[in-house]
Amino acid sequence: MKAVKFLGKGLKMKNINEAKMRVFNPNEELICAIKGGIETEILDRKTVRKGILLITSQRVIFYMPKLFGRYEYEVYPYSQISSVHYHKGLAMDRIEITVASDYKVIKWIPKGDGEPATQIIQDMITSLRVKPSAVVHEPQKRFCSSCGASVPPEAKFCPYCGGKL
Repeated sequence: MKAVKFLGKGLKMKNINEAKMRVFNPNEELICAIKGGIETEILDRKTVRKGILLITSQRVIFYMPKLFGRYEYEVYPYSQISSVHYHKGLAMDRIEITVASDYKVIKWIPKGDGEPATQIIQDMITSLRVKPSAVVHEPQKRFCSSCGASVPPEAKFCPYCGGKL
């Protein structure tokens, strides 16, 4: 279980809990959450949608609450993120994420929140790409020298032919 590493300025736990309930997978854990706005197109016009950037144990999610309990979200799996860049502005921070062949800009991030969030995303990508394969140790198998049958490791005599091991 991973502990939450960073919660950005001005976040309401009500909104985070709502997002967790609606879009998190089982066993998915929150690592970082920050406020921001994502550049998007609506009816062929560029606009910015306010929301919460959620960095989890499995993926990055941009959650956008709407009126009357509705919501939208975009998901960026770590395996598809090729780069993450942080830009420090005079008043606000900005994060640029390249996902597969798409380019996402998260802007209007409160000053100082963008750098730790970017570092956490980079750390998650690195840790998931470098996971060592699990080493499985199988118990040594023993065989009867008389009949060739597989026998339990603790056996003194073969359970099939009765030969001494």
